[in-house]
Amino acid sequence: MAMDDRVLREQEAWDEGFDRTGFEAVWSHAGAYWDDEVDALLKAAFAPHANGRFLEVGSATWQSWVHRLGTPVDELVCINISQTEIDNGRAALNQTSIQPDFQLMDAHELAFEDESFDVVFGKAILHHLDYAVALDEIARVLKPGGTMVFMEPLDFNPVMKLVRHLTPALRTPDEKPIDHPQWKLFEERFDVTLHPIQLASAAASPVSQKLFKNPQNPLTRTAWEMDRHLRSVPGLRLWFRSGLIVGRKRP
Repeated sequence: MAMDDRVLREQEAWDEGFDRTGFEAVWSHAGAYWDDEVDALLKAAFAPHANGRFLEVGSATWQSWVHRLGTPVDELVCINISQTEIDNGRAALNQTSIQPDFQLMDAHELAFEDESFDVVFGKAILHHLDYAVALDEIARVLKPGGTMVFMEPLDFNPVMKLVRHLTPALRTPDEKPIDHPQWKLFEERFDVTLHPIQLASAAASPVSQKLFKNPQNPLTRTAWEMDRHLRSVPGLRLWFRSGLIVGRKRP
């Protein structure tokens, strides 16, 4: 299937929009004790590039990772294949002093010069793309020593595989969470680290919502403590719900 066909399908799907409110609510307690840790990892990844040039592949994550965290940037560019998503990103501008440059663009063909960004980042976006092509483009536009930071779903956990199988209306036909072949593509292009996020915490979230109003409770605390131990087990790292991927472009 031609790349143009894939891009068109993604564009049409996102222009039409997804209502994932109910689906996302299932996981609303999963991050109760994870969120601070993820924020610390993001700050550490961005800190060497303070006041640099940042590119988001997407047009929404900047609100959390740049605005909310107070990440200092000299310039922020956000790209999206969907005009609807671009418009949604612009609608958030009245809530922040940050003024991203929004551009309608295909991530498989970035219209930027080589080595022009200090950081390229995004959330739940790469699994909608052709990994090899998109990662090549990210590597191309990153400066030597630049950093890519992406949070993406993992495809090793059979429970998450089942969830995705049972919710096809919430997905696009070409999306593919990270499995072994995709992870190898990251390793070939970057000095990369995977920070696994939520295993027991994801399983505990639906139960926690039934028992507690406050996401921070004994159940989610116990699940988070379990995850802290489980992620040190090599064979289980890739079974987590998602991963924060931090990669450095080799000089």
